[in-house]
Amino acid sequence: MSKQEKYLTEKKYLIPILIFLLNVGVRYFYMNLNGIGASEAFNLFHSQMHVSKIFGNVSSLNNPPFYILFLKCWTLFQRMNEGWIRVPSVLFTSLTPVLIYQMGRKFISFPVGLFSALAYTCCNSTIYFSHEASVYSLITLLSTASMFFYLNILKDPDAPFNSFFLFIINLLLLYSHFYGVTIILTQLIFLIFITRKLEDILTKIIRNNLILLLFFIPGIIIIFKRLAYIKTTGSWLSRPTFDFFYDGFTHESNKSLIAIIFIATILLAFVLFALKRSGDNSHIRTAWKLIPIWFFVPYVSIFLFSFWIPIFQARNMVFISPAFYLLLGLALSYAFRKQVLIQYSLMTIFIILMALTIDINPTYKNNIVKVERIIKQMKTPETAVIISPYADFLAFTYYYNKVYFKMCNHTEELANKDHVYYTYNPEKVDEIVNKNYSQILFYQTGLKWEDINEKITRILNKRYTHSEKVYNLKPITVFRFYN
Repeated sequence: MSKQEKYLTEKKYLIPILIFLLNVGVRYFYMNLNGIGASEAFNLFHSQMHVSKIFGNVSSLNNPPFYILFLKCWTLFQRMNEGWIRVPSVLFTSLTPVLIYQMGRKFISFPVGLFSALAYTCCNSTIYFSHEASVYSLITLLSTASMFFYLNILKDPDAPFNSFFLFIINLLLLYSHFYGVTIILTQLIFLIFITRKLEDILTKIIRNNLILLLFFIPGIIIIFKRLAYIKTTGSWLSRPTFDFFYDGFTHESNKSLIAIIFIATILLAFVLFALKRSGDNSHIRTAWKLIPIWFFVPYVSIFLFSFWIPIFQARNMVFISPAFYLLLGLALSYAFRKQVLIQYSLMTIFIILMALTIDINPTYKNNIVKVERIIKQMKTPETAVIISPYADFLAFTYYYNKVYFKMCNHTEELANKDHVYYTYNPEKVDEIVNKNYSQILFYQTGLKWEDINEKITRILNKRYTHSEKVYNLKPITVFRFYN
């Protein structure tokens, strides 16, 4: 094997393996140290239900049921524990940078592919989701794979299997999360309005998406049910502001200052592109055009949609983070295409900035474990525990009594018999108070639930003469009310 062949083999096979192993090492090490989070408890709880009931509850689920069904199958292999249910998330977030690298290497350049993969590896947001049994690590992988095969089709429409793989991945993406719709729309918008390859590709993609639409009819019904449910009951999320929009960049850059540097780099590349004469930009490749569209269409569309029904949450935009890092690498490559030394130096500096601000042990979920222990120590037969909201009730119950948690059809009933109550309705608090408990422990999550918590607190203050905080570490506060 010649030196050139060896070099090409290393770029194609060895580097992806090393990227995967690096990501597994970074994400696996602290995977099972943190307590189960509220969203994890919600997913795990619903995965214990019968399949028919999972489908019957789609209007109250946050997303289509594919991930819940996957988690149900996954927990059949081993008993429930924090480490085991997070293994898929670690694998998904470790495979994603491999695809990022391959996409960058194949469609932009080797340095951009490597830079983008390493930037993703160092992102705290992706580490956080690798430590959480939630759908976001899966849809990040699926959206990246979708764009990879989409670019393969644009490059070589006659290549076998690309259309089939794109169809399967997009179907899984749509049934994993509502955000998946924006990836499909991005591909259609790009094909119709941006690319010039309409003759042989448009028919193939349109046919693919028409078949996809037929298979996704049940998913469309789920989406409308969920939107109607949110419209009727309200969302715990609020309407977005510009701060919300900027937060998405901060989440993918680890720190606000780094986000400003990254945004400035991308803006510089856009300005230089705009100032070039049209003839000078005729060489711009298809992937170079797609990547900005891939990031901004989902980001802006979800942000604007949230003014009607709030669904935008900055950290959840992690599913388009691969596009952000590829866009950043592309911006560096374009802005400094004639100053290669500066380009490579900035890529190195940006990776160092991300690495210096990395947190490989996000401890955001440990609070629930501590709170459960405190409440258990303080609880007597004459004590009632009131918990708001529902996801925290499930997380608390997971540690308080796993038997209650696993008996998903009777969890709330069993907890109520043990004087542990979930309530979102202040009227229910009156019913609990009327049972004349000597003390009440009120567990609340202040984030986005201030109004409900305030109403509950006022009712408890009227009935009990004394109150004190027994735990207060954001976002959880526990009050004790007694006479």
